[in-house]
Amino acid sequence: MAATTMHAMILEKVNEPFKIRKVPVPSPTEGQVLIEVNTCTVCRINRTTFSSS
Repeated sequence: MAATTMHAMILEKVNEPFKIRKVPVPSPTEGQVLIEVNTCTVCRINRTTFSSS
């Protein structure tokens, strides 16, 4: 049985840490695929890109 929710890192406000939220699994449309990712990281440069400094 496929999962209906997944964890996502969400940036709600600039200069605040990302928050882990449970969100619905998206449904791919024609020409798209949905893949399962078990582990990922966020690069420090990406974190800096989303801050105002």
